[in-house]
Amino acid sequence: MNIREKWEDGWPLEIGDAKYNSSNTFFRERNNTLYAFGCSFTCPFYALDEGCPNYKVENHFIPRLAEELKLNHINKGYSGISNESILKSFYDTQHLFKKGDIILLQTTFGNRLVFHNSIKGKSIDLNGPSHESGNTQITPEVYGKDFLELANKYLVLYNDSNKTCDTIYQAFPIISEWCDMKGIKIIFWALDDYNNSPHLFFPPNGKGWLNWIQTNCSLLKDEMDTKNFHLGLKGMDTMFDLFLPKLR
Repeated sequence: MNIREKWEDGWPLEIGDAKYNSSNTFFRERNNTLYAFGCSFTCPFYALDEGCPNYKVENHFIPRLAEELKLNHINKGYSGISNESILKSFYDTQHLFKKGDIILLQTTFGNRLVFHNSIKGKSIDLNGPSHESGNTQITPEVYGKDFLELANKYLVLYNDSNKTCDTIYQAFPIISEWCDMKGIKIIFWALDDYNNSPHLFFPPNGKGWLNWIQTNCSLLKDEMDTKNFHLGLKGMDTMFDLFLPKLR
């Protein structure tokens, strides 16, 4: 198991006088918490990748926001996750939220779907045919050959990414109202250019955040020898400066 897989499996990490535990929680003796939900753009797992030795968890803009605002940090971001799974993670954590907390709820690309195999008792998030995912754990032995073939056909032939985004956007009004009643600040932000929800926090160009990030932020591929299009260190600075005023 590499460092990235250990992070996603809840591997504890010591960081200064704090540590991440099995819930991906950044603990200090503070009253309130910054919760973050989303995909790999929310989770700082690329900072833990063995191929990125100069990047650390605390470099990611979300832990930095928590530190600046004197908040604990619980990060529920996972690579390749679908919008349905992001929403489920939010609901599963909802009982922990309290007055004064801040939530960052990031939506991912609409072409990602979650498939459930009741026979195998397995669920899987896919953004394209399973053999192209790069996840070596997605095998016919684990998920079933017929199941994967059916999922692949649906993804290629019938998937409507905008309708998939609508599924999570439709929950924003009631989530926003509930947070207001509880005294919780929540920020919704989306990677996809399809952003028809008035609840979304937009980047300066008014499009999806991936569009802004790729044209206005320094990426890993700009800072080191890699093709990785996630945020680099300078890109993290840009995101921190954009999000901090919104969270204050």
